[in-house]
Amino acid sequence: MIDTEATFSASALTSDRQRILWIDIARGIGILLVVFGHSWRGLHSAGILHDDHLFVAVDRAIYLFHMPLFFFISGYLYYGMKNKKNMLKNIRRNVYTLIYPLFVWSYFQYGIKYAAGDIVNNPVNLNDFIYAPFPPKDMFWFLWALFLIYTITHLLAKISNNNGLLLLAVSAFTIFAPKSLYAAYIPGTFGPAIQNLPYFALGVLLAGVGRLNVQPRMAIFAVAAFAGTELLFAHFPVTAARTAAATVCILAVAVLSQVIAQYRRVDAVAAWLAILGVHSMSIYLAHVIFSSSLRIGLHLSGIQSVMLHLLLGTMAGVVGPLILYRFAVRYKTNRLLGLR
Repeated sequence: MIDTEATFSASALTSDRQRILWIDIARGIGILLVVFGHSWRGLHSAGILHDDHLFVAVDRAIYLFHMPLFFFISGYLYYGMKNKKNMLKNIRRNVYTLIYPLFVWSYFQYGIKYAAGDIVNNPVNLNDFIYAPFPPKDMFWFLWALFLIYTITHLLAKISNNNGLLLLAVSAFTIFAPKSLYAAYIPGTFGPAIQNLPYFALGVLLAGVGRLNVQPRMAIFAVAAFAGTELLFAHFPVTAARTAAATVCILAVAVLSQVIAQYRRVDAVAAWLAILGVHSMSIYLAHVIFSSSLRIGLHLSGIQSVMLHLLLGTMAGVVGPLILYRFAVRYKTNRLLGLR
């Protein structure tokens, strides 16, 4: 979820664009999982999805790594950012790109939920609406957590040239510090940022290594590592091993994304995933409104098919924000809405 403007055909990529195509593809994969995951949870909360064992298995598999993936990508891109030592300018930019959309879309989403009343899964009252932006609720926690991580990183970049090593040290603390220390000294508002800092640091460190030479045959090992890790974590969901399991899945997605970016037979797939990645922030901010509205409409119409709900809900959560973004650009309101 970063600034990227153009949509493109995979067959007409410049060499510079091709170097970052895999990042857009990875973000496209990630945002599809975000939309699907929220549709999945919405169906369970609404009582349409009744199989609790299936729900937990799929939910655990997705939520193990899909948001850490975005922190990893953010760290990877941060490494190449210009003017990293201009801390105040960077923080101001992050306020505009992260905190402003957090407020706009928190009020927007909670305003719709307040107006909808009891037909939504989790009705809200006027007090919920007034205090919607903070502490961040629902999926908006990501924007606040990333803002905090960026602020920490800007500060480290200001005081040291080797911010990658400093990030690694801070991340090691977040992984190995006793849980009692978190409970005693770290407010819940800062928890998501602390938990996801290691993935951001991993992105920074790998970007510092330079471009990796990924071969198509490596996709087999990536898929095997991903599937094996997911199966192992599904049967042994040990909290202490969560960071390691998520890291394996993130690296597997990164390898697969690079293979897709190189493999000419899947140009169309690469292009569409990259387009979703380019617009991942807009999709992230608005998808719940579209997918939830469709679920409520189908439910009120008596349609209870889980597969149909998932298919149409995921499509609505992806296509709806893209259409909204196009209209916002056309009428020059995209910046006002925090869409980019």
